[in-house]
Amino acid sequence: MKEHAPSTREHKRLCAHCIGEEFLSEEIINTGTKQPCDYCSNKDVPTWCLAEVVVRVHSAILEHYELTPEEQSELDRVMFDEFWYREGSPVIETIEELAEVSSDIANDIRAVLEVWYPGDGDPFDDPQEPPFCLEAHYQEKGIDTSEWDQQWEKFEFALKEKSRFFNNLAAEILDDVFANIHSLPANGGLKIIETAGPGTNITELFRARAFQSASDVMKAIERPDRLLSAPPARFAASGRMNARGIAVFYGASNSDIALAEVRPPVGSDVVVACFKIIVPLKLLNLINLEKVSHSGGSLFDPAFGKEINRISFLRTLGKRFARPVMPGDQDIDYIATQAVADYLANHVNPSLDGIIFKSVQGSAEGYNIVLFHESSLVKELEIPDAAQVTTHMEADPEIDERGHYSVIEWLPGTTVDRYNKKKISKYLDYHDQLVPDYNSDCHNPTLEVDTQRLVVHSITAAKFDSDVRIVERTRYNSSGLTGDF
Repeated sequence: MKEHAPSTREHKRLCAHCIGEEFLSEEIINTGTKQPCDYCSNKDVPTWCLAEVVVRVHSAILEHYELTPEEQSELDRVMFDEFWYREGSPVIETIEELAEVSSDIANDIRAVLEVWYPGDGDPFDDPQEPPFCLEAHYQEKGIDTSEWDQQWEKFEFALKEKSRFFNNLAAEILDDVFANIHSLPANGGLKIIETAGPGTNITELFRARAFQSASDVMKAIERPDRLLSAPPARFAASGRMNARGIAVFYGASNSDIALAEVRPPVGSDVVVACFKIIVPLKLLNLINLEKVSHSGGSLFDPAFGKEINRISFLRTLGKRFARPVMPGDQDIDYIATQAVADYLANHVNPSLDGIIFKSVQGSAEGYNIVLFHESSLVKELEIPDAAQVTTHMEADPEIDERGHYSVIEWLPGTTVDRYNKKKISKYLDYHDQLVPDYNSDCHNPTLEVDTQRLVVHSITAAKFDSDVRIVERTRYNSSGLTGDF
């Protein structure tokens, strides 16, 4: 018999070498008392008494595991009958896997747990299975995002109904939600922070704008760098990712999505332009965020459970951003996404340039991108000051049945032909009025319009994808059902 033999199980000493779980083992090394281990030959090593381990195991099981039913439910009896078996693993196996200990240590832990936590049921009136008896089985709990869902609801409520512009609660919630966002990994090698620009997978964006008159179309195709770019601040309407007066650039991954996003009325013309991304940009990819994973951790770490739940909540964030909003509700329902975009644009370090998110209007294959104000500037077309510009529609059935638009820049020294002379642009004054001090912002251009890929869509019909549900109507009277009517 050992000289230090403990009087009870909970007083046994356990060293770090007997616990394979790294987090718990490190804690014993850092905080344990040097005494011989009762489960191995190690002497004068950091140890904990078993009671300390039992407390930690109990906390981990309560947070991450659940006791499975010991008997069949009525539904199970009907569906499975004699093929039913109890789900989960026996409690000793659960402890072995959780703490990575031997079966002897796991059984001692279980025995102490059984004494300390016998259960709440009355053995006579409510004979429930004791939670740590030998027959108990456990399985891991599902992810619970309810705490984060409640935080998000508080965030939305605080912005919509309490304080919109200086809201400390909202800022604190976003600090928690987006903590270490740059270092979060995603499954399958996907990136949460995506780089766009030259030499990447995202080198261009498409943007569309609907016009009601032919003259406005002419103005747009003459100067797409201005009339299809992010608008000047005083013309910037509120959107999903920006408040009114804050100019941002909304783009799409393909022209079809860009066209769908403007929801053009029948009879209008839509100009779609391709913009090249000319500098590297850092974008938060909300689509890839749905596959975010955690970088590992320990079920014995109190912070790890919260982190798992946060990661699961982050996976839902893209759907929250892409949720359809009815036109009459935009002013209120866009407040939360506007605030998040503003936070990501100004309060994340390293800074972000924009967000990739799913399209509400377009197909599942593409996506939308919003570039924040500081990264939304389009490089101006280099048109010589003395150049004359003509813009007109040409219709030549032998070349193009629908006709096409023509924009010609007549450089100094050239003679404008008689046909085009009367079409010399009168829109430069309009541009100067619409875009005062267009380059007065300090930020540098990030986009450049590809003038060879401008397209004008004349909208002739609208198409809708829908789920159809029939309406069944019947009538009852005092004698019962009388049939359809």
